[in-house]
Amino acid sequence: MSEGLKNTLLALHIVAACAWLGANFTQLFVVPTVAKASTDVRLWWAEGGVRLARVLYNAAGVVILLTGIALVLDSYSFASTFVSIGFAAVIIGAALGITVFAPKNRALAQAIRNGDTAEESNLRALIVRFAYLDTAIVIATVFVMVWKVGMKLKGQA
Repeated sequence: MSEGLKNTLLALHIVAACAWLGANFTQLFVVPTVAKASTDVRLWWAEGGVRLARVLYNAAGVVILLTGIALVLDSYSFASTFVSIGFAAVIIGAALGITVFAPKNRALAQAIRNGDTAEESNLRALIVRFAYLDTAIVIATVFVMVWKVGMKLKGQA
């Protein structure tokens, strides 16, 4: 692979990780304010959470996965610890999106429509707890990637 293509793939890999992490930070920063907002704003934010889970995080995960595979195939071994951790982070992120973020934001929107403030509060707290977990996983993965923990080059066992 040419150096130019490799650098382009790496840049796309990093941009996708930034999109994922940036969306997480935005949500964690905005949620306390949104929780005190009008019904319309709270509903808009909950529906936005569903769209983020379905669109932004999926797109970021796919770009991270595809560019990561291409970069590994060029230079590294799939036996590298940092590669395994990267794959695990994408899998965990996808699982959280499918099992927590999308369905719980849908349920949050419904609780807001129903005027069920207790359920709304419980769901928001649950979503935030998982958002902190997801954010910690992404940050840890970034450090593991930068330090290339357990790196093995192509052709090494």
